[in-house]
Amino acid sequence: MKLKVSVLIPTYHNPKRLKDCLNSLVNQTYAPYEVIVMFDLEDFETGSMISSVKKKFLMNIIQIPLKKMERMTEILNTGIEKATGDILAFLDEDIVVSSEWLSRIVDHFNNSQISACGGRDNIFVRGKRINFLLTEEVGVIKWKGYIVGNQHRGSEKREVMFLKGCNMAVRKSQIGTLDENLIGLVRWEQDIFFSLLKTRTKIIYDPLIEVNHLKDNLSFLKPLWTYWFGHNTVYLFMKYLKGKERILATAFFFLIGDVSSPGIFRLLHWVLERNENGLCSFSTAQIGKIKGLLTYLKKHLTK
Repeated sequence: MKLKVSVLIPTYHNPKRLKDCLNSLVNQTYAPYEVIVMFDLEDFETGSMISSVKKKFLMNIIQIPLKKMERMTEILNTGIEKATGDILAFLDEDIVVSSEWLSRIVDHFNNSQISACGGRDNIFVRGKRINFLLTEEVGVIKWKGYIVGNQHRGSEKREVMFLKGCNMAVRKSQIGTLDENLIGLVRWEQDIFFSLLKTRTKIIYDPLIEVNHLKDNLSFLKPLWTYWFGHNTVYLFMKYLKGKERILATAFFFLIGDVSSPGIFRLLHWVLERNENGLCSFSTAQIGKIKGLLTYLKKHLTK
């Protein structure tokens, strides 16, 4: 039986980028069953553009206007609930996919042991591709809490622990409701993959499932984003890890952290590298981690 793919795209007041994304989905060798777009209720320009593309290409686009777009988990839950496909594919608004993108995704799901797959996002800044050094180390959580993404620079197909939310697909039967205690727009996908890691299924990274990620800049993370990263990472460690592993991972993240949310021992390097915004970003990251711990404790101690 032919697998049906629902493509989910959250967007926020960016109709030009979204239009490029939708146009690239028109040219797929394996057509999506439906495209679900979640956008701000007051973004009339985006709503009008979607209707125009839908009419022009006869694409099955489901529009979900939302009053609030503060938490990615809440946004995506509305799309997941609406989706009727066998496979849920996730894209960002500023992504343009290759014509073989869905075909390559579906090829992997013909293997019943595979629960999720995704690939490389080629980074473009103002139209110019940024060339990164390729690596085999992709989508892993290393020693007790050090998170390594690198999906934009993976060199070969391999089994991984997690994928990047801007270019991935998961069997709908293996996705539940995303945890709405996660805040902001980051690390929501790890709520899916921590759950999948408990199963005996495979998560596959394939660089041939590639997309172009069109950005205006590669600026350092703003303080609010480091707060989100800190909160959500600690919350997820507390939620999914147990015993000694939980203690070590959480302690490591507070003390060392990662590029997105540094720990205490990275303070000097982080502040010097990011100049005037460095101390502010570092401080909000630490506050976010504390808040993530408190969010978990409040949720589970009040049960």
